[in-house]
Amino acid sequence: MPGGKAVSVALQPTDGDADLALWGPKTLSVLESGQARKRDARGLSERSGTKRERLRVRNTARKGAYFYAEASFASGAPRHAAGISYVLSASIVNPK
Repeated sequence: MPGGKAVSVALQPTDGDADLALWGPKTLSVLESGQARKRDARGLSERSGTKRERLRVRNTARKGAYFYAEASFASGAPRHAAGISYVLSASIVNPK
């Protein structure tokens, strides 16, 4: 993402409950915990069912950076992961 810009990310599950998380550029793994998780996690959307998940994150640095979107299946989901699909979209937007 370009420096000083923001990205709006949307995840639309088509037949199951999927969640969306955004991670910062220093992320080594989405399985981080403790201080690393506190530093790198940028947002989490956990709406139930097939509702659209949306998050926005801003790159406050002057230089461009990679941010990461994670799609995960909600705990207790009634279907196996192989049976859930989704559409992920991302758009660069001006920060608010």
